[in-house]
Amino acid sequence: MTVIRVTSLTEERFREIVDAYGADPARWPEAERAAAAIFARNHPDISEPVLEAARQLDAWLDADLIDVPEDDVLDAHARAVAAFVDAHVDTADVLPVPMRRPRPMPLVWATGVALAACIAGAVLGINVSMQSIGDLRAQSVLDQAQLSDGEN
Repeated sequence: MTVIRVTSLTEERFREIVDAYGADPARWPEAERAAAAIFARNHPDISEPVLEAARQLDAWLDADLIDVPEDDVLDAHARAVAAFVDAHVDTADVLPVPMRRPRPMPLVWATGVALAACIAGAVLGINVSMQSIGDLRAQSVLDQAQLSDGEN
């Protein structure tokens, strides 16, 4: 057994329902369908103009105004675009459209960043090793000087 709870409906909410779902009560939200139907029955002075406008819109939207094969529509579109271009463009006055430079591909960027990181690491490593070699040479000289002082 289905229990439908009917609550009162404001004029504003009735208009929102009809504007959103149309005049056919079968399209209205099930939770508010009964309340909207009661509102329409109890307030015909408000609901009839709203429903009539919605019926007209529904009929217009449901009408099959043009029955044209798709190929004919595409052909008509192409003809309309061609006619517009012919009417509005003088080929002597056409300026070339400046093209944006294409952005480099992400792979190129990634490769460049990786290469730059490798070069920076190599330069840093060479500098650190050269400084270490210099420190070792200085230490070696000091050790030899100490040994020669100890012999004298």
